[in-house]
Amino acid sequence: MRGYADLIGLGYVPGNHAVVLGLLVALLEVPALDAVAGELSAFSIGWIGAAVRLGLTDHLTAQLVLRRVHPAISHAAERAVAADVDDISSCTPLPDLMSMRHEHAELRMFAS
Repeated sequence: MRGYADLIGLGYVPGNHAVVLGLLVALLEVPALDAVAGELSAFSIGWIGAAVRLGLTDHLTAQLVLRRVHPAISHAAERAVAADVDDISSCTPLPDLMSMRHEHAELRMFAS
């Protein structure tokens, strides 16, 4: 891990959340299913947290939503771990477009 941090500091590689997370998961010997489920949970929590901050829902409903999506997160994690690496991809055009629009918006809800 220290070696990767040194490479980042020297400008040989870009610091990247996914790479650092992958290194930590491997070094700590976290089971793949747990690592994937954790990332999917963090993604879900981030989205529902944004909804709470925007006033689109309250904390109680947010917890209910997270509880209800738990089976879908588990299923998605199991499918991802069982898949061949070449079969794994993502397609999130709406969040990507909204992120691009947000960056140039005159008024932003969150600093980025």
